[in-house]
Amino acid sequence: MVGAVPRGTFNDYMPRHRFEHIMASLHFTNNADVQAASYRAWKVRYVMNTLQETFPRGYATPPVISFDEGIIPSRNRNNPTRQYLKGKPHKWGTKLFLTCWADTAYCMRYVKDVGPCEPTSFFCFIKHVVSNARLHFVWMYYTTSRLEVYCGKDQHVEELGYVPESQRSADPNSGPSAVIRNLEAVLPATQDGVYHLVVTDRFYTLVQLALQLLHRNVYSIGTIMGDKVGYPQEIVEKNHNRPKSVQHGTVRMAVARNCAAMTGLVWWDRKPVQVLGTGSRRKWRRAVMRRIRGNGGRRHAIPCPSMVRDYHRWMGGVDIHDQLRLHRYSLQLQTWCKKY
Repeated sequence: MVGAVPRGTFNDYMPRHRFEHIMASLHFTNNADVQAASYRAWKVRYVMNTLQETFPRGYATPPVISFDEGIIPSRNRNNPTRQYLKGKPHKWGTKLFLTCWADTAYCMRYVKDVGPCEPTSFFCFIKHVVSNARLHFVWMYYTTSRLEVYCGKDQHVEELGYVPESQRSADPNSGPSAVIRNLEAVLPATQDGVYHLVVTDRFYTLVQLALQLLHRNVYSIGTIMGDKVGYPQEIVEKNHNRPKSVQHGTVRMAVARNCAAMTGLVWWDRKPVQVLGTGSRRKWRRAVMRRIRGNGGRRHAIPCPSMVRDYHRWMGGVDIHDQLRLHRYSLQLQTWCKKY
């Protein structure tokens, strides 16, 4: 209600006790429905659908989209969607798939997607045969808004009618499938000459996913794990820290022969950074500043490839939501004191 109603005037519309009485009895779903026993997010599904229709209203799809996962903090044991994510600021809570505008961090879609899957050509993530997924690379060396609630694996297995895993094309809730499912909901129909860019982290980036998105006129940039199928093992670094024999800013790059737009590279910062991108520039941007040991703590410029700079620039769309969820109070309702 902040911003919609002037502060201190809400009592003109509804008394406080009336508001509290309504909130205590507010209910949006029918618990007697047959779906209430199987859908974990049944109680708030219609609320999420309403928000889903409101968020994209009057908001055109941006050219650059960032996709990642977030979490709504919750330690309530009665929460059916609660899980543990050790890499998040709040370890316990409800897992979300966030599809945001990379420039403004606006969450374009907010959906409680717990319904049956519709097997369309782009909706389903089709696994590529390993032999076809492995690309031939030419080596080059350089020295230098959608928000989806995750309801668990068992929930999605039930939605598929308990189909055995061997008979499914892919897990409908896996990382690449979540990317395709959410992008299909926010992207317009494919047009000649109209391209978009999606930025993902290492838990969602795959060679197969990049090829399928490129067929949809969607470029992609993201960090990637070295053991993913199709990623060139010749540039994968086994060392977790930069050896002394490797200069700061050294890059090893591989370009796919049968897909000239796809590039994989490893950039040496303090640790190796592995990136996979399609349609990205292979040029160098201005150097980044780093403190190097043994130089009195002074900052030095080291070369940085354009793909890495683009990833750090556009991936912040989802990270802003993680930072906002760290606040346990409203910044808009906070009283600001002026020093004299």
